[in-house]
Amino acid sequence: VVKDLSKPVLHKGHILYLDNWYCSLNLFVTLLNSKTNVIGTVRAKRKNMPKDFLRTKFKTGEYEMRSCNGLLAVKWKDKRDVFILSTKHTTVAITQQITKQHNPTWKLKCVIEYNKEVIGVDLQDQMLACFPLMRKCMKGYRKIFFYLFDMALFKSFILHNKINNEKRQGYAEYKLKITELSLENSSLPHYNRERELSNGELPLRLQAQQWSHFRKHIDPTSLNQHPKRRCVVCTKHKQRRETTWECKKCKIVLHVPTCFERYHTVKDY
Repeated sequence: VVKDLSKPVLHKGHILYLDNWYCSLNLFVTLLNSKTNVIGTVRAKRKNMPKDFLRTKFKTGEYEMRSCNGLLAVKWKDKRDVFILSTKHTTVAITQQITKQHNPTWKLKCVIEYNKEVIGVDLQDQMLACFPLMRKCMKGYRKIFFYLFDMALFKSFILHNKINNEKRQGYAEYKLKITELSLENSSLPHYNRERELSNGELPLRLQAQQWSHFRKHIDPTSLNQHPKRRCVVCTKHKQRRETTWECKKCKIVLHVPTCFERYHTVKDY
């Protein structure tokens, strides 16, 4: 996969950053021979990785390295063991950083560079995993479509927050707003029910209970068996009119049928 995707950038001096799912010594050697440097995290038990990396126990901040034929392998102890492969670096360089608690800490330059370049990708994967569009029942090509659609939507969210000078909104809120805007100008599809219904399938007239809005009388109280309240639509137009009806799903008081229909079909009711 990596070889096929990287063909357009080979022999041009570019640098690739990979996670541990793709990294291996053989792949790094192949890309190095194609004049392309690579940096990435690697699994400790990958083929040809130094065996003593697994046996050695480190304290936080300690590291060990192996270098051969332009390939650098590093084990570094942070909160957990981190294994790095790099063809860009030939030796380990250490630099000081200040944490959020204003405490000095030492990190490897190859680790800092890797984190700097892949942090956006990790954030994207994390955000997409929280609000996925894909479902297990979907066919393969649909999963690919919705994954690409999800990525495009996330990138539009980043651009929106950069361009928009107002208060930044979260990804879930942004996604919900896009969905609402898409549905405003949409209408429910017309279904042709000429075919026979399969066992357990509801006729179209009964499917409305899953998505439609129905009217009902406002629930009585101990003091008033037929309570009335102000209609939301009338109130918006500065008219004080009361009714006994409300929407069962929205819990909004509305006159029937005019205000009820207007509230559910017009954006600026």
